[in-house]
Amino acid sequence: LTTLGEAPYRARQVWQWLWQKRARGAEEMTNVSKALRQRLEEAAVIAAPEVAQRLESKDGTVKFVLELAGGAGVETVLIPEKDHYTQCLSTQAGCAMACTFCRTGQMGLTRNLGHAEILGQILVARDYLASIRSPLNLRNLVFMGMGEPLMNYNNLLRALESLQHP
Repeated sequence: LTTLGEAPYRARQVWQWLWQKRARGAEEMTNVSKALRQRLEEAAVIAAPEVAQRLESKDGTVKFVLELAGGAGVETVLIPEKDHYTQCLSTQAGCAMACTFCRTGQMGLTRNLGHAEILGQILVARDYLASIRSPLNLRNLVFMGMGEPLMNYNNLLRALESLQHP
C-alpha cells in the first residue's frame, strides 16, 4: 500500500478486512476511501481459491479440491477435533519427491504455490466454517497437504510470517 502512496496504517486496515472481517472485495472495505478502494481493485486481486469439489466424511472431515490460476489443483483438508479444527495445507501442486507410498508423489510436481495461494486455503476453510456456523474455531495449521513444504521454502516462510504478523 505504501507503493500506492498510502500510509502504512492502511495495510493494517486492509489486513483486518481480509482476515478478520472476511472481505472478498475492496468495495466491502467501508472505512477505506473510495479512491483507495478503486486503486485496490485496479492493482490487486482479492480472491480465495475456487472450490472445485468438497467431500465430507462421516466424522466431519472436509476435503476441498481447489482450482488455482492456470488450472493447477490442490487439496486442503479440514479436520474436526474435540474443541477446534485442524487444517492440512498444501504448498505445492503435486510433489516431486515420488515417495512410493504417496499418491501425490506419483503425480509429479506441477508447480510451487505462491504465498497468497497458501494463505488462500485458510480463507476457504474459514469461509466454510462461517457458512455452517461452526462453534469450533480453526486453531491448528499443518503443512502436510500436497507437496513437500520445505521444497517451497520461501513461500512457506512468507506465509508463516504473514500468519504470525500482529
